[in-house]
Amino acid sequence: MLRNLNVNHELSNLKTGLMIKVVPCKDKIPIPGNIISLNIDSHHLTNVLEDAELTDSMVILIGKKNKMASDHTSESYFTVGSVGKVMQVIKIPGMGTKAVIRPIKRASIIEFVMSNETLYARIDPIDIKPDLSKITLASLRIIRNLFKQYLELNPQIDDSAINLDGENEHSEYIDTILDILNISYNRKQKLLEITDFSVLIDEIHMLLINEIEFSKLEKKIETDVTKRTIKEQKDYFLKEKLRGLSTELGADSVEISEVSKIYELQKKRNFQN
Repeated sequence: MLRNLNVNHELSNLKTGLMIKVVPCKDKIPIPGNIISLNIDSHHLTNVLEDAELTDSMVILIGKKNKMASDHTSESYFTVGSVGKVMQVIKIPGMGTKAVIRPIKRASIIEFVMSNETLYARIDPIDIKPDLSKITLASLRIIRNLFKQYLELNPQIDDSAINLDGENEHSEYIDTILDILNISYNRKQKLLEITDFSVLIDEIHMLLINEIEFSKLEKKIETDVTKRTIKEQKDYFLKEKLRGLSTELGADSVEISEVSKIYELQKKRNFQN
């Protein structure tokens, strides 16, 4: 059963210097406020997560500099991640273990500490305070409209849980967009590390414009390919039909264009009769 989280209570417990266990995120960069599902590839990490779920303790989710690397040394991790709570650990027979975790807040790593084969991190929580100037608010309104366009162009995205028109917390809304945008692992990590809200929304603004243009181009290419394929199929079937007609007429060497004229004349005669 998924654990209900009191986010405000959890945030109040985050202090600079807090030491918590590290959970690697090789599949997805952990963006605060957005639930993620991780594939767990080691028995030791499964124990770490089950203990965190049982004791209701926090973990620090951190991306890997090299997603394909199997080492878990401190040097292999980025130095900014997200503190999160383990909601559920699921063991699926024959398919391994999955963990459902909700990242809560950005945090930078002061230092990594290895203890009893478990990697810990001493953290410094990151506060991103939105600048509510008129320029920022105008930019946020533009971003909301662009995000709606992006979702319309990408109907495969489940937006049922997104409040598109409500007055969400601005930073939470930006993080929702950041989580959904189809950008590279390393690019998303760089955006996670931005602590200046005005810089972050400028980056999101440009990304949305680029992704919308790219989505439109994809749609155009798909439409053009579909039209061309349909035309080619029609032409092929027409030619085959006309070849069959030329055989019936005993015109082995008749050009397709001539057969086409004969075919049209035959249709008109049939209609008159």
